[in-house]
Amino acid sequence: MTLKKINAIVIIFAILFFIIGLSFSINISPMIDSNKQTSFWYIFNNNSLAEMNAIFLGTITVGIYSTIYLFMNFVSMGIIVSQILKDYSLIQCLNMFIYHGFFEIPAMIFTTSLGIYIPYSLIKMFKTKNLDYKTMIKNFLLIILLTFIAAFIETKITPIFMR
Repeated sequence: MTLKKINAIVIIFAILFFIIGLSFSINISPMIDSNKQTSFWYIFNNNSLAEMNAIFLGTITVGIYSTIYLFMNFVSMGIIVSQILKDYSLIQCLNMFIYHGFFEIPAMIFTTSLGIYIPYSLIKMFKTKNLDYKTMIKNFLLIILLTFIAAFIETKITPIFMR
């Protein structure tokens, strides 16, 4: 199975998990600290560490942990969006997410896909004696780049649109 096919399947599951999250009616207001300011490096390091864990633990668990990572992120995103839409318009909600989400969401999808693709490739390597490490490295670097851009936008640009 190619990484493109895995990406397509992961996207379908991400949409499904997001819809599941939208259907929950959980009050998350007490859990949100609106006064907390987070820095670029905090967000970048936190997201990068989560992605590396999802890839590494996904490799060890043959993709199971990566799928759990996808589930947790997209269900949470759906829950948060459903709560925001109770108090704000769709445009305001999009302003909170769309700019950095344009980069962060693909990073989460590629992270999950890579956490599934690596163990698949390692198992396949025993038959073919060939490992597609170039694709893995390129995708890992792409994830880091997308995460870097998303963290920058989340800390520097998104707050401008939330005023």
